[in-house]
Amino acid sequence: MITERGETATLSYDASENILYFTFPHTDGPSGGAWGVRLDTPEQIVAHFDRCVSFWKRHCAGRKVYCVVDYDGIDVNVKYTKVYATQLQRILDISVTVVRYGGSSLQRTAVRLANLKLHTPSQLYASREEALHVVRSLKSGAMDLASAS
Repeated sequence: MITERGETATLSYDASENILYFTFPHTDGPSGGAWGVRLDTPEQIVAHFDRCVSFWKRHCAGRKVYCVVDYDGIDVNVKYTKVYATQLQRILDISVTVVRYGGSSLQRTAVRLANLKLHTPSQLYASREEALHVVRSLKSGAMDLASAS
């Protein structure tokens, strides 16, 4: 497994399963909520996705990957949903599919809005285990992409 911890995300690539994992640094806040990464400006959003695509270029040998994204610890300013959607398309272009789980209600809404702009379905799963089950089911042929979305 190749792992790099960046300013906005930890990226890990498991070449044996062809899975690219995205996680976000976060800690529990004083009132029990998670504190983590907030992408507030278009520049921050673009820079974040630049780092993600750069990691893919360096470590995934041009292969389309299964992306597993843990949305705990990240919030994107919904004011910039169009920018987020444009950048998300870059990840869709390098992936077989993107399987997501976790996240705040606001982040889940931002993801759904971005996917609506891209005219792509968006399913967010409850846990990492559920997300990995979906990826492995897709890879084995037990599930198709339409069912996963």
